[in-house]
Amino acid sequence: MFGKKKTFGQKLQTAVKKREKKINKLTKKFLKSSRRSQRRVIKILTKGPAWFELFVHALFAAVVCYLFWRKAKDPTFLENFGETKIS
Repeated sequence: MFGKKKTFGQKLQTAVKKREKKINKLTKKFLKSSRRSQRRVIKILTKGPAWFELFVHALFAAVVCYLFWRKAKDPTFLENFGETKIS
């Protein structure tokens, strides 16, 4: 009555075709747009992931917290931090 049921591969193919069609449409629209808006789009697309920056900040904060915690436990901890003792 409704025809043959599609396999997973066929569903995947149609999804890929739809995605390609959408990309082609957006590419045409992008090429027709002004230089200024093209530059804005490129800037948005090339911006690095924000999670990396967040991770670096969290790591730095963790190190600072650890140093304060050690200083609270042992007040002489940071006094001889840069000195190397040769015995």
